[in-house]
Amino acid sequence: MLPIVVSTIVFIIFIPTTIEGEIKLGKFASKHQKMAVNIMFTSSWLNAGNISRLKPFGITPEQFNA
Repeated sequence: MLPIVVSTIVFIIFIPTTIEGEIKLGKFASKHQKMAVNIMFTSSWLNAGNISRLKPFGITPEQFNA
């Protein structure tokens, strides 16, 4: 009997966007404000991705980091 091989192909599509469009803001007060908001937004996005990747294993990012 031959083994059955199942493979999964995952396609990730990155759609270019602007921080203004993501947070529904027309314009920032300064470049520094835009940079700070962008860093916080990116941090939150990465953290959400880590949480979803670790969830099947029943651990949190803090537990993984320990």
